[in-house]
Parts: sequence; structure tokens; C-alpha cells
Amino acid sequence: VNSAGGRLFGVEPERLWKRNIRDLLSPTTVKRWSVMLQKAAKPAAETLIEETLLPWKDDDIWFETRLIPMVEGDGAVKGLLGISRDITDRKRAEEQLHFQSRVLRQVNDAVIAVGLKGEIVYMNRAAERLYDTSSSEILGSPIEEIFTYEWLHPGDKDAVKDSIRSFRTWRGVILHR
Repeated sequence: VNSAGGRLFGVEPERLWKRNIRDLLSPTTVKRWSVMLQKAAKPAAETLIEETLLPWKDDDIWFETRLIPMVEGDGAVKGLLGISRDITDRKRAEEQLHFQSRVLRQVNDAVIAVGLKGEIVYMNRAAERLYDTSSSEILGSPIEEIFTYEWLHPGDKDAVKDSIRSFRTWRGVILHR
């Protein structure tokens, strides 16, 4: 256990050396991990696990743990090397994206996202209903091939491009014909 592991458990790393995993984790987690450790203890059976391990912490801390069998010359597994890293920020970002995706799917207004090259990169269900098409059929297609539209003001097209280049976003209205 290195210093990062010690900080997570709130003790000096040396106090964790040669400790059994059963002493560190909840009985439920130990039971789950026992099965995973048995699978990982087979030669050439590297295992990758993502889960929360510290139920006593206020917030869930997500770990990605890679278990690598330590194989001796005769092919016997001598032990397991476990390498864990904190992936909490990534998991929270994934959860936020899933939430936003669910919200966007439920919006009753048509939402169409177009990439920098003018290709359709997203269409919600309301847009599918409005335009009587499936997003899977038109994703990646140039918007000009799918929709006829015009800008409200003559300079809007250039303003949109500038906004996307500068701020990576644009929000507005165009007229569909």
C-alpha cells in the first residue's frame, strides 16, 4: 500500500501492510471480492474492476482496480498484484452525462445538434417525431441534405460559426422550411 492508499483508509500505509482484505472492507464487499480474487488468481487472467469500496466515507469513492496474477516460472500463481486508482471524478461525469441524456430525451421540443462541419450529431425523440425520421438514419448526414432552413438575419451563419469557435456552443433559432 502506498501513501495514496494510506490517505484513503486514513492511516499510515505501513499499518496496512500484510493486513488481510477482510480487515479493511465490509463483509459484503469482501464476499464480492473473494469471487473476483479467485477468478483473477488464474494464470493470464488479468481482471479489471470498477466499484466503490469504502462505505464508511461520506461520498462514494470509485476505484478502478487491476488485478494481475504473479506467476512463477513453473506457471503457478504466487500471488496477485492489485493496482487501484481513484476514478470518482470520471464516474461523476458519466453520471451527469447519463442524467443529461435522460432529460434531453424527455424534452418535448425538437433538439438537433450539428457538428462543426455541418453534420447532424444528435437528434432527440421530439425532433424525430416532428420530422418523421429516425436519428439512426440521419446521424452524420450534412444538415443541408436533410433540412431546408434559413437564417433569421443575414449575418447569423457567420455569428454562429464564430460563437462555436470561441465558446464551443451556440443557442438560437433558425427557420425550417
